[in-house]
Amino acid sequence: MNFKNEHEILLVGEGDFSFSHSVAKKLGSARKMTATSLDSREELKKMYGDAQQNLEQLARMGCLLLHGMDATTMSAREELRDRRFDRIVFNNPRVRTVGLDHDKKQIKENSKLMEEFFENASGLLSPGGEVYVSMKTCAPYNEWKVVRQAAKSGLFLADKCEFKISEFPGYTNRKGRGKSCNKTFPLDSCCTFVFKHLLYL
Repeated sequence: MNFKNEHEILLVGEGDFSFSHSVAKKLGSARKMTATSLDSREELKKMYGDAQQNLEQLARMGCLLLHGMDATTMSAREELRDRRFDRIVFNNPRVRTVGLDHDKKQIKENSKLMEEFFENASGLLSPGGEVYVSMKTCAPYNEWKVVRQAAKSGLFLADKCEFKISEFPGYTNRKGRGKSCNKTFPLDSCCTFVFKHLLYL
């Protein structure tokens, strides 16, 4: 992932906001960062023990924090619809419905999540900007067909590389749902897909 201080950065689907905080620390500032979560601030406090501290530190560094932000409708939100971003990031996306990842229904819902996310991200992307999606590439996650879903919104795969959590000190990935929401999960076979818009070639 390539982040620079001059980039307008949108982070989507944050859990405990430790990834946003890690990026901000690497840049030395968060004044051009917007970090969002599907959960409300109160829900985050209950779910993640260190969320409050991360949020406070991000706020001090100048980050715009938005809660109750759905990745599938975000381009219509008043806070975002007139803005454009150089980097849009969605780590370990997954629907919140109850079910096993291998279930056909879960696969279908996650595929739809990605399709609708890309549609929204496409409208928020600056010329020459990039969309980063980090996720597992083994079964059943490869059945989400993220490259195909991105193409529906004019986004093409420009690169694909191994996601190395060691490059983001302080980041702790969380399950984000159910009673195990605060627990981590193995990031084996996790890659970052880099998408660019065909219009800006």
